[in-house]
Amino acid sequence: MTSSRALIPLVVLVVFLTTTAPHAASDYPSDAKLKEIETRLAIDGKSCDTNKNPMKMVNCHRALREAQEHTASMRGTREYAKATYLGLATPELEKIRVDLMKQQDRAREVRDFSRTFPRPPGELTKESLGVELGVIEDELRRRGRSRDESNIEQWKKMEGKNPQ
Repeated sequence: MTSSRALIPLVVLVVFLTTTAPHAASDYPSDAKLKEIETRLAIDGKSCDTNKNPMKMVNCHRALREAQEHTASMRGTREYAKATYLGLATPELEKIRVDLMKQQDRAREVRDFSRTFPRPPGELTKESLGVELGVIEDELRRRGRSRDESNIEQWKKMEGKNPQ
């Protein structure tokens, strides 16, 4: 019969593997176009990896990513959110806000990734969805459609009750 001391390393290993193993990629929100862009950035970034100077290598990767972000085609950036959402009608914007909040609840945080468990290309993080939500919430606030302290009376009149 094995002693309890012999089982401790086995239990620790099982707990480690079950708590740190990544879930299936389909469990988390992702975007096909973002996956395509990030895959292309990884391929283009191979030329950056030839730099012997680590700072030059990091700056090279950053320059590639920033150039792509400014095209407003990358999910999780202010540029994308402004180009995609700001022209929408308020009710549609509110529906998208709710959908993004649901996605954000399912998403992983950036700190959940490492060299061992990297973020798959195209996976949206809590932080990237937060950027999009921030742009939407700023726009709704500008339109007077957010529930914050500055317009609580307006909401009470609109709904005929306490919005809390």
